[in-house]
Amino acid sequence: MSSKLKLSKVATQQVDALSKVLGLKRNIICRIALGMSVNLENPPNDEKDTSGQEFNQSTIVGVDEMILTALIANQYKCRIDPDKFFSTYVRLEIVRGLDLMYKIYMRINSPTEFMKEICKLA
Repeated sequence: MSSKLKLSKVATQQVDALSKVLGLKRNIICRIALGMSVNLENPPNDEKDTSGQEFNQSTIVGVDEMILTALIANQYKCRIDPDKFFSTYVRLEIVRGLDLMYKIYMRINSPTEFMKEICKLA
């Protein structure tokens, strides 16, 4: 099982920009993005680009691997291959979540209002 994932180049730019404007570490931004994405009904689209920032599983998932596996399996409506859990499924969720977060921030352009908005989505 791969314990590392690499974001796309665009997702890396988004996580860096959000980290800077929100004053949060990149791993925290990725965790928020992951939570926002798994909250959606349909699975994310496939994203082949892995030329961006690398993250370790423990930094993103921590001890919540079983919970995330269940949430993602529910979203995909299938069993999740443990060998692809982090490097594929979690990566796709983070990339989609980052895109969603970035679009919301660009529309609002205020850290305080952005945080209020994403709290409403939960």
